[in-house]
Amino acid sequence: MGFPFKIKSYVKAIRRIPEREIQINSGFLALVGPNGSGKTLLLRGLKDNLQRAFNERKEDLKDCPFGRKVLFLSSGRIGELEKYRTNYYGTPSHTINYKDASFGEEGSYITRYMNESIKGSFQTFHVRPDILLKVQERLKKLLGRDLNLYWHCGKLKARFKNIEAGNEYYPASEASGIIHLVSILSALYDDQVGALLLDEPEVSLHHQLQTFLFREIQKVAGYPDEEGKKLVLIATHSTAMIKLQSPKDLSSIVFCDSIQSQPLQISLDNEVLKNKKLKSLIQRIGYEHKLAFFSKQPLLVEGPSDAIICSGLIRKLELFPEASGSYILPVIGKGEMSVIIKLMKLIGKHPIVLADADAVIDDSSLIDRFVNDNKKARSLAAEKGHKSAAGFVKAVKESFSQKVSENWGSIEDKATNHPYWKEKEKKNDQNKKMRAAFSTILSMSDDEISGLENQSDWCDIKKQLIALLDFLEDLGCFILRRGTIESYYEFAKTPSNKVNDAITEVEGFEEKEISFVKKQYNDIVRCLEYASKHETINEKELLLLEAVSVVSRALFFIKRNKIVSDDEFKKFSKELLREKTVLFKLKLEHANGNISGLSIDINSKIIPIEGFPITFNIDEDPIQKIHNILA
Repeated sequence: MGFPFKIKSYVKAIRRIPEREIQINSGFLALVGPNGSGKTLLLRGLKDNLQRAFNERKEDLKDCPFGRKVLFLSSGRIGELEKYRTNYYGTPSHTINYKDASFGEEGSYITRYMNESIKGSFQTFHVRPDILLKVQERLKKLLGRDLNLYWHCGKLKARFKNIEAGNEYYPASEASGIIHLVSILSALYDDQVGALLLDEPEVSLHHQLQTFLFREIQKVAGYPDEEGKKLVLIATHSTAMIKLQSPKDLSSIVFCDSIQSQPLQISLDNEVLKNKKLKSLIQRIGYEHKLAFFSKQPLLVEGPSDAIICSGLIRKLELFPEASGSYILPVIGKGEMSVIIKLMKLIGKHPIVLADADAVIDDSSLIDRFVNDNKKARSLAAEKGHKSAAGFVKAVKESFSQKVSENWGSIEDKATNHPYWKEKEKKNDQNKKMRAAFSTILSMSDDEISGLENQSDWCDIKKQLIALLDFLEDLGCFILRRGTIESYYEFAKTPSNKVNDAITEVEGFEEKEISFVKKQYNDIVRCLEYASKHETINEKELLLLEAVSVVSRALFFIKRNKIVSDDEFKKFSKELLREKTVLFKLKLEHANGNISGLSIDINSKIIPIEGFPITFNIDEDPIQKIHNILA
């Protein structure tokens, strides 16, 4: 067979989902994606086909009497042991019986490879003392634990020992992370396992233990024909479980977005993997970059100070970019932004960018990432009367450059006071002019511009720049119109250390009104609102729909049964609401001694919805009334 080879996964749990084909390029493969994106189903769907492939090659594996096995360990691998760790049945008099936990009977080891929980792992220890010895050694040196098995009344039992304290105890009272680790190590060291499928190997593990486990995984990951090697396929949410040492490692990561869509996997022969800048980036890639792999639309900002300001604004404005799959990724170095955008697009992400003004002025590499081969960009440019998006960008930049060159004298006094002019390098006067003029003209009001010489030229170019920047924002590329993040500062007026200044600024605006914050940091706020776009959580809408159902039935009961007293209605309302008596309170309304209507109120402290109680006349259409409220 040999690498690479393709294997199909049939998602059995949902019949309408077609087969997915995954290419195995190395001994290790990671499935990443949000919860509910189908990682577990995809992983499980590979099991039978991998076992079939091993069975067809039994004759090549004579040293394994059972042939190479495919083992799937579920994320809930503690399994039945949980009954002996918790009040599993929820009874008042329940006593947690740690000592009653066992791991099978004599002979049950025969089916251990079908067992997806720790029970199969402990049965392996029973028949393979060499595997137990390897795990014991690591438990002793890493965690100060010992593990021993014994038989009691025909059942396989185990005891842990805290070496330092000297006390023994039952597995059910051991830390869940250690139990998970023991289970996975058993499978990793088992040479009869040719492919190990691990769902969330990081479950309950401290980060350092995740790192250790990943190193152990890498030691055994390889082609199953090699001695001591096996395929290891995982579904994970952990950055510690992502191998990324060279561009080709990207081909061993499968990016899942949803059950319905085809997972994204980069081909080994993709030309992008040969990119020198990408190779250099991956050599330096860190924890934060890997976190972006788990988001749908990473928000790239220029450095830690920009990230601090963005995080502060998110808290202040109560935005929820995480709900839209956004993650703030600070990028160090001007040249790195374009490379990371390229990487993120390659792995199926939709990056959003918040960049300094020089990203537009100095070169177009960052802008090109958003407009080239982009259908939305072409459509938006066409709406503005341009043949192409790239042509639109080029035309505005050339016009701006020409106007600045021709009219620099009329804006020089203001532009040379901008931080771009004062603080940037002195080598390239033209770039300095362009940057300073860009941010100065965009910061000036129309009245201020009207006082400039050649005001019509400046008015025209300001309109062109705003049209271009609005166009880019529609694509997810936000340019700081005042230049850099520091140009928006109101409280950190005296520059010292960038990170400290950002912290000072956040402390200042957290005490201000939201209206002030939105106005002062308007460009940044627009970017964060774009990154936070998602369907609004609206409890009121669902609550009103429930209310109209209850009220409609209540009014029908009142009319049909000619209810005249509150006591009669209480009886009916209990039958009507049943479990919803916790949610709503109904009350009859009276006028002139007769029932005139019905009021409904919320009976919950955790759903603070304004507008209740709502009163309905006896002959009023509740559907229409609720419709008017929602409108």
